[in-house]
Amino acid sequence: MVRIAQAVTAQAAYPFATLAVKKRAMEQRGHTVIDLSIGDASLPAPDAAVAALRERSLLAAHHHYSSYNGILPLRRAIADWMDRRFGVALDPEREVTALMGSKEGLFRLPQAALDPGDAAIYPDPGYPVYPLAIRHAGGRPIAMELSKRNGFLPDLGALSEDTGRSVRMIIVNFPSNPTGAIAAPAFYEELYRMAARYDWIVVSDNAYCEIYDDAPPRAALEFDPKHERTVEFFSFSKTYSMTGWRLGWACGNAELVQALVKVKGLQDSAPFEPVQFAGIAALALSDAELVPTRRFYGSNRALMKKALDAAGIPYFDARAGFYLWARVPAGLSAVEFTDRLLEERRVLVTPGTAFGPNGEGWFRIAATRSPDQMQQAAERLEQGLSR
Repeated sequence: MVRIAQAVTAQAAYPFATLAVKKRAMEQRGHTVIDLSIGDASLPAPDAAVAALRERSLLAAHHHYSSYNGILPLRRAIADWMDRRFGVALDPEREVTALMGSKEGLFRLPQAALDPGDAAIYPDPGYPVYPLAIRHAGGRPIAMELSKRNGFLPDLGALSEDTGRSVRMIIVNFPSNPTGAIAAPAFYEELYRMAARYDWIVVSDNAYCEIYDDAPPRAALEFDPKHERTVEFFSFSKTYSMTGWRLGWACGNAELVQALVKVKGLQDSAPFEPVQFAGIAALALSDAELVPTRRFYGSNRALMKKALDAAGIPYFDARAGFYLWARVPAGLSAVEFTDRLLEERRVLVTPGTAFGPNGEGWFRIAATRSPDQMQQAAERLEQGLSR
């Protein structure tokens, strides 16, 4: 009889796979579902990226294994972009690596940085890959509970001395998935004071940094100018609507980046080279060319806020990213509410518990669909649930 590893059998299904099953069942009954559960952009990828992919795909020279850390022209383009955007200077030879999406790197870095039993702090609610990656590496995940009271920022001062000393790594994510919270410089300054005191590795997931209404979000590496302890992750998926292209990068401390590359080399190669050239083309876009994308998501968020107000549903007033974090009506669990919203209004959202136990009582809206679909979803949401 086939025996599956206990680590796999004990792990619940990835929450978004479960939601996809529920959506498919509803559609098989003949219903049209508006899917606001997943952060998959409905906008097209940039024309320049598509053109670069098309041009390079016709060249046989690119139909081979790429270097494990990605082609040097892409790593140089990433370093240039980081300098322009954040004033962060990087060595493209050792401090930057291409990834098959930032998710890949976030899952693999703990394998490169943690020994069995090492403790790592992660946000709850937060991207579900964080604790899974820590456990898979043999580490010990410690949830940092986030709350609306603290603006969904980690309360670092609440950590005990024993906990601080036991921790090897801390993961932060701003703008946040799922809440949309942004961290001010004061937070990063406190984070790095504590990281230096306890010798933490800082892992920053910055996938949503280019989607914002007002002031541009910061990078963690701005507060670690010598790159002593930081690895920061970025994605082409959200900024450039390239979710299916599977392209991202990690940058920062050279030892950690090279350790990540070593782990990658044991498990895969780099993205298809024409996709990497498409990434170069995307990074060359001016900030002005990204304004329509920001307006698109800002408009969608504003529309959903108006619908939530009309339905009497409180929410966290996010002004970055493309998610809204909203309260579940009293008397229902997060899963009960989202199931009923799907059944009664044909709108699929994500229960807060998909992002950790501390997400109970909340649900996440991904404001990523077309304006017509967002309008339909808003109208259905305003109707509320049946009594």
